[in-house]
This record gives sequence, C-alpha cells and structure tokens, in this order.
Amino acid sequence: MHFSINEDISDGIEKYPVPVLLEQGDEACIKTSWNPTNLKYVKTNVPGPGCNRELLSEQYVGCTCEKDCEVETCSCLQNFGSAYDTNGILTESFVKQQTSKPILECGDDCSCKMNSCSNRVVQKGVTAKFGVCYFEGKGFGLKILENLQRCSFVCEYAGEIVDRAEAKKRLQVTDSSGLSNYLICLREHVFNGDICTFVDPCCVGNLGRFINHSCDPNLIMLPVRINHSIPRLALFSRKDLKVGEELTFDYSGNATFSCDQNQGLAKPEGRYQESQEDQEESAVVGKRASKMRRKRNGNTQKNFTIKNLCRSSHKLSKDKIFAMKLKRNLNISGSVSQPSSSEEYHPSVGPRRICLHLLRHSSGSSCLDMGS
Repeated sequence: MHFSINEDISDGIEKYPVPVLLEQGDEACIKTSWNPTNLKYVKTNVPGPGCNRELLSEQYVGCTCEKDCEVETCSCLQNFGSAYDTNGILTESFVKQQTSKPILECGDDCSCKMNSCSNRVVQKGVTAKFGVCYFEGKGFGLKILENLQRCSFVCEYAGEIVDRAEAKKRLQVTDSSGLSNYLICLREHVFNGDICTFVDPCCVGNLGRFINHSCDPNLIMLPVRINHSIPRLALFSRKDLKVGEELTFDYSGNATFSCDQNQGLAKPEGRYQESQEDQEESAVVGKRASKMRRKRNGNTQKNFTIKNLCRSSHKLSKDKIFAMKLKRNLNISGSVSQPSSSEEYHPSVGPRRICLHLLRHSSGSSCLDMGS
C-alpha cells in the first residue's frame, strides 16, 4: 500500500503531478538518504556554469507550414526525415534504420501549430503519469502509473547544461565526498568529429533524474533538438510499459530497439568502439568505480563500464567548431543542405544507439540498479 509524502515534486510544472510514493516502512529512507522533495524542479535543461549561452539563444530557421508538417514540404524534415508518426510515436522505419539520424522537431520560429503538428513531441512534455518510489538496495527510482505503448516518448533527462571543465570539477567533488553523481555526457559523432553535451540533474533536474540503470532496460535515450543546436536527452520506451513497472535505461548507452516488435527486445551489446584516450580513461574510472562498489557491496553486484571521464578543457574550442558545423546542417543559418556521405551523423557506431557516458557512482542508500 503506497502513501504519498509529496503530491507533486514538479509543483505543477509537468502536465501530470509527480508524487513521491512510499510503502509502509520506507519512511526511514527519507532520514538516511537524499530527500527527492529537495530537488529544484525544471521541465527541460537550463544553462549552468560554462554553458554556451550563445548556442542556446540562436534559433534555426523555422518552417512555413500552415497545416501538418510533411517531409516533402517542411524545411525542418527535409534534411533528416520524420522520426514520428501522426500520433507522436517513433516510426518503425526510424527504429530499424542502420544509420542514426538526428531528430529535429519544429520550434518557436515555425508557423505550424503546437497541437496539430506531428513533429512536436518532446517539447509537449511527459505523456503519462509517473511516481517516484523507493527501491530496497537501489534507492529512489521512477515507476509508471499507467500503460504506455512501445516507442512512446516518456520524459527528458533534464538538468543543468555545463561545460567539460565544470563537469570534471563536479565529478571530483562528488567522488571525494562519496556523494552520488548524476552527470551524463552525450557524445555525438558527425563531420568526422564529435561534440559532447554534459547534463547534471543532481540538484536541478526533473523526474528523469530518478531513473535507475539496467543492462536490459525498458527505455532508450535519444538526442532531440528543438530551436537550437544543443540537444535535449529524450527517453523513449523500448517496449510496451505496464502499470507499476520501474523505468530503467542503460547508462552505457548500449541499448538498441528490437528490429521486430514481435520478437521481443534486442539485449544491449557492448559494441561502442572507444578511442585510445577513452580506453585509458575508462580503465582509470572503471577501476575507481569497481573499488567503490566492492567496498560498498562486497563485489556481489554486476559491473558496468563508466566509459568516459571528462577530458581536459582544451578541447572546448574544437567543440565550438563542431557546433558551428552542426548548426549549418540543422539549417540555423537558413540554408537547407543535405549532408554528404563524408558528413554523416552518428550518435554512436552501432545501429540506433547513442554514445552515452554516465559519470555516475553512488553510495549509502542511493545505490544503482546494476541490471536485472
């Protein structure tokens, strides 16, 4: 039997209330672990220390569609095609594609209407009701409170957008203090280069902050762009979700959609090819994380790879150059250009996967779910 200690941690920001639901006996966890009601709630990402506010303020040129947007006529869809059907669900053709393509939604500068355009999904917010619950051995997590079909948008993983230097600083602080760290780094490969987006929902975030890890998750994270070149981290369902099911995603970013929805889910495979620098960083961070888990859990839980520690800040200039190239292809300058074969977009090296690096460890009662 659940009871609520907070009816809505979003304080009316979300479409539906986000309650904190506890069972009898869970009250003690509030005294010994971080209280979810202390979160400064935001609906989507906000600029944090080091965030390039110039990129946030620059909008790409919107479409002039008067009715529903179609690939043949909508400038927002002509470069990369449509990811959604008319009901806002990821299409099977998008899910099955072997080469990843960016998702670019219509934005504030577009003529199409919010309620009638099928290319506006993530910006509309959550599509179902959710509750924050306490899970023994894992800490707080997120449950879905109603059924939701496969390939539906669930929620964003929102927080502060920070630069590499600030991300590294925060990781060092939480690492030395033994506190939980929720920093996530999205790395996208395009134009023979890459760019990283760092999001930290630790103190400023949304309901996505509470979603635990699983090696066989029911959610997958995809980058979605709205208005500008900095992506939002959107979570979509990999399968039909049932009432009361805990939501999880793979922190390593190795999860894929099943190629055939009737064949069940394709389990995540570690196919991400790391550079030599990444491998060296993975070894250092992985050893540190493994040592902490052995100390905390007697080395009884499954290991997972923390693939990336923030690199030195000298690469920021390269990121800015890459961002300009990305903006060009996203039509921010007003031109519509189809990327050439040498300028393909790859969120990861595998089919329908993004390269996620979660700089996360935990201690105390806020433990990670290391997989089912």
